[in-house]
Amino acid sequence: MSEPTQTESSATGPKPKKGRKKQGRHITWVTALLGLLSAILLLASGYLGYLAEQNNLAASQANERAAEAKSTVAAQSSTIDTLTSDQAINSSALQAAQSSVSVLASQNSLLSSQLANLTTPVSSSSSAPPGPTFTTAPAAVSVRNPNPIYLRPGSPHIDLDSTEANWATDPANEAGADLSFYSPEDRLAMGYGTRMSLLQTTPANYDNCKASYAGMSSGEEKIGEFKVSDNVCVLTGESRYVALVVTSVTDGIHFNATSYDPPGR
Repeated sequence: MSEPTQTESSATGPKPKKGRKKQGRHITWVTALLGLLSAILLLASGYLGYLAEQNNLAASQANERAAEAKSTVAAQSSTIDTLTSDQAINSSALQAAQSSVSVLASQNSLLSSQLANLTTPVSSSSSAPPGPTFTTAPAAVSVRNPNPIYLRPGSPHIDLDSTEANWATDPANEAGADLSFYSPEDRLAMGYGTRMSLLQTTPANYDNCKASYAGMSSGEEKIGEFKVSDNVCVLTGESRYVALVVTSVTDGIHFNATSYDPPGR
């Protein structure tokens, strides 16, 4: 058998490696694509990291602003509480001061009224009940008791010779009472030796009371016979003159009163 010729050998031998070249190109292309994807992923990762950093920064700034706002609100709340407390203290102090001023004004009004009754004659045409006049009393006559008298249901007997502010009668000696109030008849009863005269518009003072002695009567007088501003004179059981001015006939009878010690007492 004859050996094949070179030509035949070439025709029947291995063909060129075209498939391997094509496969190599595919691998190169995939490798390049993988590199590109890796670069894209790297860029995406970096961008995400940047976004995360910006987000953390924004969150941190927001937390700081929230903390500052909370601190500001707390400070303002504390200031409001302090102002509210101060206002309450000031309001309490103001109320106390107003109460004190009101009390002082009332006391001043009372003292002024008493001083006016003691020193100034009041005209019978005045709207306020006049007090007894004292300026006509002789120098030898002295004022014994200048306090008002209140006679109402249940009130004690009145001793017009007393020097007490309430003209109280000694409980052990009620027989020494000069005036007593009895209800429901609403009558003014005079004690033993006590006499009374109603001067009406004539000022009640020591001289006029002494001059009215002849017209004085004893016994009882009905409260309805008196009216506000009436001038009344009383001679006590111990022979002292008392000048009275009616100030009220509601709930009993009220007088501005002044008793005198005559000369020699």
